[in-house]
Order: sequence, then C-alpha cells, then structure tokens
Amino acid sequence: MRLFVTFLGIVSVSTMPAAAAGLATVEFLSGCRSFARSVEDKSALQTPDLGAAVRCGALIEGTLSGYEYAYVWAGTRSDICIEAGVSAYQKAKILIKFGDDNPKFLNEPATFFILIAMKDTSSCKAR
Repeated sequence: MRLFVTFLGIVSVSTMPAAAAGLATVEFLSGCRSFARSVEDKSALQTPDLGAAVRCGALIEGTLSGYEYAYVWAGTRSDICIEAGVSAYQKAKILIKFGDDNPKFLNEPATFFILIAMKDTSSCKAR
C-alpha cells in the first residue's frame, strides 16, 4: 500500500506542472539553455527569453522538491540524491548535457525528463 501511495504522489506531483503548462522537453531545454547563458553572461535581466529561463529553474526545483516530498511522505528514501549546494544553474547544465547525449528522451514531458536525467546522473546512486 505504501508503494502505491508513493507512486500516486510521484505521478501527481511530477505531471501537474508540465500538464498545466503543456511543456515539452524540447521547449523546456530551450529555456534551460537561455537560463544557462544568462548565468554565464551575467545578463539575467537582459535575457530575451526571460520567461522561459525562469520557467526552467522553477520547473527543475519544483519537480525535484515534489518528487522528494512524495518519498518523505511515504516514509521511504528517494532514488535521486543531489548534493547540498548544487545550484539551479548546475542542475540545468546537467539536464542540457543529458538531453544532448540522450535525444531519445526529448519527446517525454519535461517533468519526466527531469526525473529520468537526475536519476541517471544522481551522485549517490549506490546508497
């Protein structure tokens, strides 16, 4: 029963943001590229795609927080582990690289793409 509740929590939390925004991974990664460029150029407020850049950071943090919360709520440990202090910019760079290296996932909804990529690159897979 606990596993079923965890599954429902993960699915509902991870699909709501993308479903509400209708955001595909290709669009999401375009915003992440704008976000990364704005951080690298120190031009955050001059970014033409400011909305997409902000959406990238918000969707990364929201998806991962919701996913983690579903595990905490169910009393189990998450299979995604990100070291403390990893910034939204660093997470965006991880996702961009994962998308470039794994184009087969570009047709997935953005929230699922985030979870797939972060599970694959998680720093403590062997916990």
